[in-house]
Amino acid sequence: MPPKTARPEDAFASEQWRVFTDALFDTLGIAVTVADLSSGAIVHAGPRGAYCGLLSDGGSTGLLECFDEIPEAAAHDISKVACRLGMPCFVAPVEIPGPSSLHVIVEGFVTSTRERRRLFEQLVARGSSESEARLAVRDVPVHSARKALRFTELVAAQARGVAGACAEGAESERRIAELGSLVDAGRDFADTLVGYRDLPAVVLERGTRLLDAQDACLMIRRPGTDVLEVAATRGSNRTAAPGATCRVGDGVPGRVAQTGRSVLLTGGAGWPSTGGHPVVASISSPLHRAGETVGVLSFGFTDPDRSLGAEDIGLVERYAEFAASALDRAKVHEGERRELIELVQLNEVARIIHGDIGIEEIITVTASIMDKALDFDLGGIAMTGHGLERVTVVVRSVVSEADVDAVLEEAVGLPCDDGFVRTYVAHLGEVRGGGSHPDWSVLSAPLMARGVVIGFLFAASAEPGSFDAHAERLLNRLADHVAIAVDRAVLFGRLRTDYARTIAALSAALDAGEYRENGHSERVMDYAMAIAEQMELTLEEVELLRFAGLLHDVGKIGLSGEILLKPSKLSPEEMQKVRMHSEIGAGLLEQIDFLNAIAPIILHHHERWDGRGYPMGLAGADIPLLARILCVADSFDAMTHTTPYRTGMTLTEARDELFRGIGTQFDPKAARAFLDVFDAKRTAGMTGLFSEAARRQPHLPS
Repeated sequence: MPPKTARPEDAFASEQWRVFTDALFDTLGIAVTVADLSSGAIVHAGPRGAYCGLLSDGGSTGLLECFDEIPEAAAHDISKVACRLGMPCFVAPVEIPGPSSLHVIVEGFVTSTRERRRLFEQLVARGSSESEARLAVRDVPVHSARKALRFTELVAAQARGVAGACAEGAESERRIAELGSLVDAGRDFADTLVGYRDLPAVVLERGTRLLDAQDACLMIRRPGTDVLEVAATRGSNRTAAPGATCRVGDGVPGRVAQTGRSVLLTGGAGWPSTGGHPVVASISSPLHRAGETVGVLSFGFTDPDRSLGAEDIGLVERYAEFAASALDRAKVHEGERRELIELVQLNEVARIIHGDIGIEEIITVTASIMDKALDFDLGGIAMTGHGLERVTVVVRSVVSEADVDAVLEEAVGLPCDDGFVRTYVAHLGEVRGGGSHPDWSVLSAPLMARGVVIGFLFAASAEPGSFDAHAERLLNRLADHVAIAVDRAVLFGRLRTDYARTIAALSAALDAGEYRENGHSERVMDYAMAIAEQMELTLEEVELLRFAGLLHDVGKIGLSGEILLKPSKLSPEEMQKVRMHSEIGAGLLEQIDFLNAIAPIILHHHERWDGRGYPMGLAGADIPLLARILCVADSFDAMTHTTPYRTGMTLTEARDELFRGIGTQFDPKAARAFLDVFDAKRTAGMTGLFSEAARRQPHLPS
């Protein structure tokens, strides 16, 4: 603490004052200058924005560096002036005993976006580049004129206390502690890691320490209503639990919110004793933002010997100003964070569901994304169009079947006996019997495809008023993406089915053009898909084998009927022509966009693992994997196929022959995968393709 003989000006060189002004700048963007207006000398200059560096011309000193002329001294009131750039500056006297021309100048902000634009234009006019000017004014905060006056009063009050203590040499330790606590609180509030939901608890923790209070309560007014809700409490004597509400005008907090004025109560009125030492006095102060009361901050005291007065009320009010500004900033940051999260989520949705995935995957992914993005008890996706009548329900709490029925009827319009297939995802909750919750808050968004409703996304909470505009916007945007993806998947599914039917018809025609048992291509397809599934290949690879199996002999369309229908063994020249069918088939399929992916499979399905196959003599892993699988499937069906000049093997004989070809003709992994399927079927009892009794008689042309 400065000695009693120190001048008042010396107080503003102290660590306490520097920390206070640094905290104001860090938390609210407010710059503070202390100046002697009689001489124009600057006693203290706190941190300030980049715009000041662009303002300096190097030829002036003191206040004339910032102002065209020294501001006129105001005896008692706060006056508003403008610096050279037109930025508003609020000037207030430091009223201390004795003659003094010390004034605080509060600046570093604008009171409207128009003033921010004017600041930008002034910097450009003074020779700054547009990029320099834009960077300098980007972080200049906007505070209303009303709030600026309150901040100036706060700074002037603190300046009076510090300067008065320095001049008299008798400033109390309590005011120093107050200043330090305000600085600590400001630093906590400026911590961007403290979110809007967690900040009320921090406000109370710092406030009770600052005031040496034992109990505290912070209530926030719900936007657009007259309802005050408890955001946080502290201490053993709590008026209500978080989430409790009261109306504006009811009780002490309600009256403070209604009048906008602080209240000091003694005797513990309005603060019931629920444990520990009873509250004997309390101070409640309103939280103001943009001229409106947005909350109430209350502190309770249990020391019966403590005397509270106007000074304590003033301290609570100053702290409430900090708290209101911090909560306002945190809410803005929370909104920006939620907007960013929403954008990331929607981008992820678009990336996933607009890929080449089916209806079931779209529904699963959508339910998973809703589970992560929204807070609800019941939610999900209901498909009502395209013949996809099903509902996927995500359960995140304990609910009843009656609850599900009630939510679906309100969100989707489905009655209890809708007949839809329901799938529950209940990893965070449980569906039980019992009655329905009486008051569900339900959010619903239609899935619109080409002007037709094909389903709904829905979310429901047992707590009324749970969903805000952000949740509604997110659900609607998600519904837009899902509707497009579902419609696209349905269209692709229909096209794929049509392609499959066309290919199956072509395959049947090819089989009929030579001495083949009916369904050769379909059996090769089934064998190949069974091998791929046993090897745990992707669905896309299994689907490729589906079409490759049906079309593996499409190249024989270029062979003459004399060769295909010859009743005796083929000559070497004829066999050479037959071997051309894989190249002919691959060449045909390369010309068709949706089939060119299977061309390499068709081209190489007669290659051998030992390199003695055709058409290119590839060996081992150089042969495409799907071609190796198709080779096993085609060879096995050929072994069991009867021709006029060769009797087909039994399934068991063919199995043994295929086993002997492992490592020479066949890829070991593909062959063993087939044998695993074959042996599993034999153990379970041969059926279908693996049943001797089900084999058809050879089909010979008449």
